Amino acid sequence: MFSAREVFDIALQVERNGAAFYRQAADSAEDGAMKELFQELAEMENDHVRTFIEMKDRLLTPGEKAWFDPDGEAAGYLQVIAGSRLFPVHASVSEILEGLPTTRDILTFALDRERESILFYTGMSKIMHGADDRERIDDIIGQEMQHVTLLTRKIEAL
Repeated sequence: MFSAREVFDIALQVERNGAAFYRQAADSAEDGAMKELFQELAEMENDHVRTFIEMKDRLLTPGEKAWFDPDGEAAGYLQVIAGSRLFPVHASVSEILEGLPTTRDILTFALDRERESILFYTGMSKIMHGADDRERIDDIIGQEMQHVTLLTRKIEAL
């Protein structure tokens, strides 16, 4: 079973890692437009952190129970996505950026992470209890989709 707290903790870590990645990418960007793009994306990820903190604080009680996932499919899905395909937890942002020598490489890496975030949040939405909570997750999914569009256009423009 996957607890609600664990799901929110993963979502928070994903967004924090994404914000840190974009901040450092902005710091290393030489092109003013790229610097601005990465700063904007970092702030969007910070907005998601605030949303997840608010949701977590509102939804979770001291006696929380695990979400109902009788076959363990949702838990397994979320663990696989979070553990291997989102903004890395164990590597430092500097190490990641060292392996991405060009702006195109950085944008492509970010695009892949944003796509995987959409998959993770779609799975998360499926196990949310209330319609309001699912709607908030769906709003974040929509914002992540905007990130995908934005990053794709930047890559195509290079």
